[in-house]
Amino acid sequence: LEELEMDHFKRLYQILSRTIHLPQRKKPLPKGGQLVFLSPQDKRLCIGELEYFDEKCARFRTKETGALMHIQTGDIIENASLKQGEKIRDINFKVLGNKGILILKTVTEEELKELPNSAVLTI
Repeated sequence: LEELEMDHFKRLYQILSRTIHLPQRKKPLPKGGQLVFLSPQDKRLCIGELEYFDEKCARFRTKETGALMHIQTGDIIENASLKQGEKIRDINFKVLGNKGILILKTVTEEELKELPNSAVLTI
């Protein structure tokens, strides 16, 4: 399914680039990694891939899309485990959007402290 989706984007880019000027991406998107966390709403285990990750924003995809069903924009995912290569680290995210794929913004420990207690959903 992912390959089909990427093929559609590549084909769309080719079609559009014939009629309008579309700039080429100067550098590839940063690689993501494997991400594991509990859904803040129903505590379901979410395992999947960050399709890109640049320390500010990420896109998360899982094969178990039902696990993402109750995650809402604004939810905080705290202490998720991110594996990049051989390194594993804890990371926090704020959910910017959920349409079966999560758009996430990294949240620092300092930013977590500034959030009202009711907004932080610890896993």
